[in-house]
Amino acid sequence: MKHFSDEERPKSQCYDCGLPYDDPSWIEAIVPDSVWEVINPTYHAGAGLLCINCMAKRCAESGLVNVPIQLTAGPFVVRTE
Repeated sequence: MKHFSDEERPKSQCYDCGLPYDDPSWIEAIVPDSVWEVINPTYHAGAGLLCINCMAKRCAESGLVNVPIQLTAGPFVVRTE
C-alpha cells in the first residue's frame, strides 16, 4: 500500500485512483478511526482522501473484513428497514 509524502499528496481527489472529490459519482463514506489508520494513504493521523472503491481495496489488502461504514453524502440513502 502506498503512503504519500507531504510533497506527493494530491489535492481534492482520491489519493489512489484520482477520482475528483467533486465528481457526481463520489460517495462520502466514513469508517472507524482504527480502520482509517490502517488504510490511511498518508503518514498523518486522520489525513488523506480515498474514494469508497479504493477504501475497499485497501481494506482487502490489509485483511480487514466486516468493516462498519457510514454513508454521509452522495446520491444514495441508507435504508433502515
